[in-house]
Amino acid sequence: MDQVLSIINVNKKFDGTVALDNFSLEILRDSITGIIGPNGAGKTTLFNAITGFLSLDSGKIIYNSKNLSRMPSCKIARAGIARTFQQLRLITRMTVQDNILLSFQNQAGEQLKNTFLFPGRVKNQEEKTKGIYGTLLSL
Repeated sequence: MDQVLSIINVNKKFDGTVALDNFSLEILRDSITGIIGPNGAGKTTLFNAITGFLSLDSGKIIYNSKNLSRMPSCKIARAGIARTFQQLRLITRMTVQDNILLSFQNQAGEQLKNTFLFPGRVKNQEEKTKGIYGTLLSL
């Protein structure tokens, strides 16, 4: 297996408090990895750094051979890395699946004209997206 995400000697401090201290991790393609630790261990800081919500003091984050270390969060999301927040703002009248499907960007149905002029295209893309969702559940 080859690595898809490499976190190399990442450091982050907040007003002198060390949140990440030379943290390194390699995640292999087609693997499932969990990050566990007590409150204050740096888990959220790590995810915020990976997704570009926080800038690193030093170190590198490489994803599919791209250096994400100085990229803005919007470009990191377009590259395929996203996160959820601890305070979820789910739409309670929708299913879990539909809430997750909202995260897929650039869907044909996002443009009102496509709903009326190209309903087949919208439906096909929705079915494809649901297929991706199903694949994610089976991993």
